[in-house]
Amino acid sequence: MRASKAVSAATTRKTRPQGRYYDLGFALDLPGAADLGAALPAGGGDAGKAYLAYSKALAKGDIDALAKTMTQSRADELLAHRNDADFKEMFSFIQGMALKNPKYVNGNSKGDTATLEYSGTDADGGAVTSVVTMQREGGAWKLAKESTKHGGS
Repeated sequence: MRASKAVSAATTRKTRPQGRYYDLGFALDLPGAADLGAALPAGGGDAGKAYLAYSKALAKGDIDALAKTMTQSRADELLAHRNDADFKEMFSFIQGMALKNPKYVNGNSKGDTATLEYSGTDADGGAVTSVVTMQREGGAWKLAKESTKHGGS
């Protein structure tokens, strides 16, 4: 949902030498800042704790524990592929690219959705920034989406 701010302007312009004037009115619908909700407390509150549980399960490689920290749709997708021939290789790659030593930067929560930002490093010690979307399912916060950026901010 995006907030918007209506802006209007009117102008009068002489367009013909016979003296006719046209009043033109313009209305613009410009998007405002997204309403992400209330700021989360230090550490990200319960949503932040749930993200750290996800991060620990990922680092440990415990697929069943990891699935429990994800939204149902993400968990189902993960578990459906666990017996694929290349799963171990792909999972190791994901573990290597994942945020290490996550440090909470900031976050917001609105309804059953929380957005959190973390900084940390990857397996090679490079800087990583991660934006995480947590979704409340069945009363518990679960990982819905994570986007990482490697390198400088």
